[in-house]
Amino acid sequence: LAEQPRRRDVLRRLYAADGPSVRLVPAAELDLAGTMAFGDVIAAAYAAGLLALGWRAGDEVVLNASVSRRAALAADDQIVVIG
Repeated sequence: LAEQPRRRDVLRRLYAADGPSVRLVPAAELDLAGTMAFGDVIAAAYAAGLLALGWRAGDEVVLNASVSRRAALAADDQIVVIG
């Protein structure tokens, strides 16, 4: 925060007791299945009022992927979101 004080408001909201939380949402809840770019996952989450951070497919957890990275998602896989 000392180097970038404009982030203060965002961090306050994230860490507030009643603020958003990090959670797992089933891919099927966002109508996601098949192989797609992470950018498509981000867009689907955003349309649902969420911010996608990554995904969990089987034992693999991927966070902060590039928007072009491909994700092979089944309906029972999960999207890591803030919201």
